[in-house]
Amino acid sequence: MLKVFGIVVFLVGCAGVYWTGKRSFERRNVAEEEVFEFYRKAVGPKVMEGVISLVANVLVVLGFGMFCIAWVSGV
Repeated sequence: MLKVFGIVVFLVGCAGVYWTGKRSFERRNVAEEEVFEFYRKAVGPKVMEGVISLVANVLVVLGFGMFCIAWVSGV
């Protein structure tokens, strides 16, 4: 059961990493610059994506660790 939970946590973390990267990519124009209408629209999403990216990276590591522990212990 711990293996399955570890895989699910890992996949949720991967989805979060993918989602934040995709949003950042879609904001860029032809010159690879991020374009915003005004300052508030530039700061808000970047802070939110930074927090989500941090949580997603922790979930990836946690999920992988849980899977490895369950695999080694034979649970």
